[in-house]
Amino acid sequence: MAARGLAARGEGLEAAERAIRTAMARLGASLLEQLLTADTGYRGPRVACGAGHQAQFVSYREKIIDTVLGPVKLRRAWYHCAACGHGRAPKDADLGVARASMSPGLAKMTARAAAAAIGAETEAICSRQVIPLPPPAPIPDMLYIAVDGTGVPMVAAETEGRPGKAGDGTAHTREVKLCCVFTQTTLNDDGRPVRDPGSSSYLATFEPAARFGRLVDAEARRRGAEHIRQLVVLGDGAVWIWNLADELFPAATQIVDLYHAREHVHELATLATRLLRDSHPGWLAERLEELDTGNIPALTAAARDLKFTGALARERDKQAGYFQANTHRMRYQHFRELGMFVGSGTVEAGCKAVIGQRLKLSGMRWTVPGATSIATLRCQEASNRWEQIWQRPRIQTLR
Repeated sequence: MAARGLAARGEGLEAAERAIRTAMARLGASLLEQLLTADTGYRGPRVACGAGHQAQFVSYREKIIDTVLGPVKLRRAWYHCAACGHGRAPKDADLGVARASMSPGLAKMTARAAAAAIGAETEAICSRQVIPLPPPAPIPDMLYIAVDGTGVPMVAAETEGRPGKAGDGTAHTREVKLCCVFTQTTLNDDGRPVRDPGSSSYLATFEPAARFGRLVDAEARRRGAEHIRQLVVLGDGAVWIWNLADELFPAATQIVDLYHAREHVHELATLATRLLRDSHPGWLAERLEELDTGNIPALTAAARDLKFTGALARERDKQAGYFQANTHRMRYQHFRELGMFVGSGTVEAGCKAVIGQRLKLSGMRWTVPGATSIATLRCQEASNRWEQIWQRPRIQTLR
């Protein structure tokens, strides 16, 4: 009747559709609320708290959950553990809303919308239809683009036919590529670089490197890459990272993460123990010193002096080749003198905090669309502080 009245007053089909949709959503929310309250989540006078103790039933408490149909009220049993000092509602865990106020369905819809919006903005920036505003004064001195990847456990269908590192040669994970963009302006009292507070923004995708590169390019432009004096690309030595850096940021300084490079020195030293025996500790210390000072030719020469044959010689050449290919990215003493970061700890921490703590928990198996949705939300949440600090429009004009 309400929809007919709207149409009769000449407000048109759109108004009628909107009225019907609103009414159906309200009805659906009411039905969902009744369904959810049918089980209050009461599991007896005590339940396991999850930390080896027993939580005591306290009362029934209400919680508002935002769903696809609108907000619904959930009345559920609440337990408290005196030993831990924490409370829990078993019903929340059953519904997937523990420590959350958004239903899983709405969370996925929100993530898809965010991903679509990010994709549209990326294309607009890369095609120069959108011109990002320059950073507010004072403009940061350096912009870092730190890149890494980490495996996310997948359902079998997502890894079928893909080679991997499992014992049988199959894959159980898919790599999500992560980028952390941040700025640096100052040094601390010891002369070490300090990341600008709240300056980190993140993006992640399971897409191939070329598509990931467009996202990184757009994010760097959005963060003011065209206005900042010095761009720096940090990575772990993976070839695809440097191919992207050469293509997208040819003027940027490229730096291999020092701690990854040290791992390769230690791998060389493990080989060297087969020949050097008692002199091994001294050999390792000399190579680490050469690495820290950026004397990569000396390090490579020492590696090639290890007289191996067969498989050991191939491994030696592989490690020496890694250093030789990245010589210009390992001038660590020079980079330090310029006040630059030489480690990619920000993006590695992002792999753990942004991706790992939500997508790599025990027993988890994901589809690519599901993991993409969650990764997008996590990146948006992790980037919020930068958005809040600058509190400004993200684009300047449309051409």
